[in-house]
Amino acid sequence: MSRILSNNLFWLTAYLASLILVVAVLVRVRANRLEAWGRPETQARWREFQAGEQNRWDDATGPVRRRPAKGDASADVILLRDHFGAVAGGIVATGTFLFCFLVVLVRGSLAKGSASTKRDTA
Repeated sequence: MSRILSNNLFWLTAYLASLILVVAVLVRVRANRLEAWGRPETQARWREFQAGEQNRWDDATGPVRRRPAKGDASADVILLRDHFGAVAGGIVATGTFLFCFLVVLVRGSLAKGSASTKRDTA
């Protein structure tokens, strides 16, 4: 097998492994978060937080008035429950960009005979 093919095969394998790892971790986090959200005490804490934020909103003595949360769940639960495809797509796209950047950086630094070396010897 040629050196170029084996090198590209290494990077492809590393990319697929990192992508599988990231997606697996995301799926695991989603399952854990949704399981935790299903418990009554977690939902009670959320309602308690909402009531506290509503009280802060009604009390206008502070320098900043932040809108109280109105959703039936926290933002992370809504994202992981209702918009999981968009979250996964964004993470995969960002991970792909960062991995490609890393590949270009490493391959460029390991390349034999850079342009400046060739100019110096000519």
